[in-house]
Amino acid sequence: MAYKKHNIVNSQFVHIEQTPASVGVRMIAFFIDMVVQGFMWWGIAYLVTAIDIMHDDDNLFLAIFLLMLPLFYHPLCEQFFQGVSLGKAILGLRVVMLNGESVTISASALRWLLGYIDFGFSFLGLTVMICNRHNQRIGDLAAGCIIIHEKRQHQILVSMQKFTAMSDTYQPTYPLAANLTWGQICFINKTSYRLTQIASSQRKRNVRMLAEKIAKMWNITLQGNPNEFLHTIVSDYNYYTWHDNV
Repeated sequence: MAYKKHNIVNSQFVHIEQTPASVGVRMIAFFIDMVVQGFMWWGIAYLVTAIDIMHDDDNLFLAIFLLMLPLFYHPLCEQFFQGVSLGKAILGLRVVMLNGESVTISASALRWLLGYIDFGFSFLGLTVMICNRHNQRIGDLAAGCIIIHEKRQHQILVSMQKFTAMSDTYQPTYPLAANLTWGQICFINKTSYRLTQIASSQRKRNVRMLAEKIAKMWNITLQGNPNEFLHTIVSDYNYYTWHDNV
């Protein structure tokens, strides 16, 4: 099964490839959380009844507060457990902002409020999720959030500051690298190999074929090591990306 990807560059200039959670997995997590909320209500109701605080005017508001607490289960979990409820934790899901950062209080509140519309009107949110590329319900779209499958989340590149391209003295070699897409850079990274890796003959052939294809596309002569050529392209791309964002 092919999973859709959501590629971002966060505020620390880290390239992250995220996999939106599927509709089915989201629904399973939702029902798990509904069971958890049900147990919370049962436990609180049992506690309130056992200590008989409903008949005490001084503790009436405390009883009401405790009975309403499960209603705030989702926004509280998202804030105290960094976007993870029990259902999401079991299935490896997390709520994050579209830029990859932790979900904000206002976003959690908006998701929670619109959740009653999503699931209160003939499962309108489910219909929107099915029709949405990133499987977002109305609350997600309005709050600028996405639920990702952490087990399939892959951070492709380390912090851009760690690349040689980020050095103040770095001089890019290929200006055309600025025109490459993030998907093309990902493909170059996956095709090339690090000095610490033992490259197979097939991998070396793939590296040479890709390097020759890029050189032909740019109308330049490929000289030197094809693998170093690809790494230079990536460094140049990072250089131009960095200077476009600073």
